[in-house]
Amino acid sequence: MTRNKILNLPMLLMAAMFVSFAGYQSVALRNIANMKPAIVATVDLERVFNQLEERTAADEDLTKMADELQRDGDRRAKAIDALEEELEVYTPGSEQHQELLNKLALASHEYRAFVEWGRRKIDVKKAATLRRIYSSIKDAIEREAKDKGYDIVFVNDSLSPIPVSDESETSRQISASRM
Repeated sequence: MTRNKILNLPMLLMAAMFVSFAGYQSVALRNIANMKPAIVATVDLERVFNQLEERTAADEDLTKMADELQRDGDRRAKAIDALEEELEVYTPGSEQHQELLNKLALASHEYRAFVEWGRRKIDVKKAATLRRIYSSIKDAIEREAKDKGYDIVFVNDSLSPIPVSDESETSRQISASRM
């Protein structure tokens, strides 16, 4: 009889495990049945961004800045042209000619530096504007989600076309696409 008790012990343990598992599964299924479905929303970030008045105003500010830089650059280019014209008046090798060559070289370097500085200034302003607008969009989406009771908000930029470019840029664009 001891032998039967030993053989029944594994069966008894398996039966206990089965009853425990069935009870656990019953409670879990009851909790799942009581759960509400998540409310999900999607945002087409590109469409929102393109429709913002804030973006239009920022573009206008950037255009004004670029125009001012262009005018200043044009003024500098005209000064270089004037130096080149004046250079023709003097005899090559003369002291005045050499002095004017030095002024021309300095003005040319300053012009190239100004153009590069202007490009970087515009790039920095564009980046700051994009960060500010993106942040305000995120804040507005968060407020709207809380107000309307959305549980999850997805950003959908999967509709944006991938521009034609080299392999590395195409790979970067594909990797950056998200839902």
